[in-house]
Amino acid sequence: MKKTLLITGLLLALCFGVALAQTYKMTPSGFMNADLIRFLYDSQAQHEAMCFNSGALANATEAVSIATAINYTKDGVFGQIATGTIALSGATQEVSTTKLYVFSYDIPNSTTEVTLGAVGETDIHNITTPAGNLVFGYLKIVTDGSTQFVPGTTSTAAAGITETYYNLAIIPSRVRVQLTND
Repeated sequence: MKKTLLITGLLLALCFGVALAQTYKMTPSGFMNADLIRFLYDSQAQHEAMCFNSGALANATEAVSIATAINYTKDGVFGQIATGTIALSGATQEVSTTKLYVFSYDIPNSTTEVTLGAVGETDIHNITTPAGNLVFGYLKIVTDGSTQFVPGTTSTAAAGITETYYNLAIIPSRVRVQLTND
């Protein structure tokens, strides 16, 4: 009896899954083909530049250190971002807040740039970096209930500051799956 119920349950699940796939035009992986093709095309177009190694971003007192030279490619040409420090600047980050500092490299001008996210923004996808720049990492600063962070003055390792460094090859892709009836 238990074996019959199990087989019946599996058959119903299989039939329901097939009906669901046909109703929602889903492939076995769960994506509609048009969305998958658009995602792949956008990813290729967006990632014309890519880092091949981590810059080992770390605290450098009131700045951020690139401890390891970063090798990259853009349009098929190899290059390197040298080791050094990245100065932080901007408005004071108030107590009990989160902010992202996104690091990118302007390849034609050989300059490193910092783009600040809005207070409370925790998604790198919502921060617009200069067009054509290679994003190689970001810093997330969280202040506690009694500490402010003053970029360029306060150490990222100061008491009351939680720092998290992210080294990137490219901006991570974000896929959204939406079920539709059309």
